[in-house]
Amino acid sequence: MIKKSWLARKYCPITLFKNDIEDAKLTSVFDIDEWEQIKAEGLSISDDVYQSLYLYHLNLQRVNYEKIITINTEETFNSFELELLQKEVLNYMHKKQIVIETLPTSNVRIGHHNDYSSYHLWNWLEWENEGCPLPPIVVGTDDTGIFATNILNEFANIYCYLTNSGRTNHNKAFDIIKKLDYNSQVYKFT
Repeated sequence: MIKKSWLARKYCPITLFKNDIEDAKLTSVFDIDEWEQIKAEGLSISDDVYQSLYLYHLNLQRVNYEKIITINTEETFNSFELELLQKEVLNYMHKKQIVIETLPTSNVRIGHHNDYSSYHLWNWLEWENEGCPLPPIVVGTDDTGIFATNILNEFANIYCYLTNSGRTNHNKAFDIIKKLDYNSQVYKFT
């Protein structure tokens, strides 16, 4: 039921919570195809998925969405186990050719990183050097209006961190940039 509820989030709640098509047609968002999909899935007031979505959209529940939840990542797995799991996921992604897009400036600015020193790209590059199969990694940018960056800045940030931190020399840093750029050319959306 949880998976089905998550997948059903695609439906407009205004349409979903109308039980009568004539009532639904009076809304500005009515879409006959969506209505028919909802009915084909059997989503109705008596359905558990419907009830789950109803609670999800209830105004009284929305206040809970703003609550900060603290998670102790080592409560279930220790650091060693988490690293093994990460490597297994990367290996799976490698086998399936699932591309990772990394957004350095955005990830550092809005993520849990204080600066580039804890950025996950460095772990991936280190693990690749150790022989861990990695999926293709591409570099991207986020909203330039918010982060004032572009793809050249992102590559420059990676290059400068790699060389200034002593993680690698200039030639190896250029090789990493070339590979990331190559991946971006191969796996770009057109």
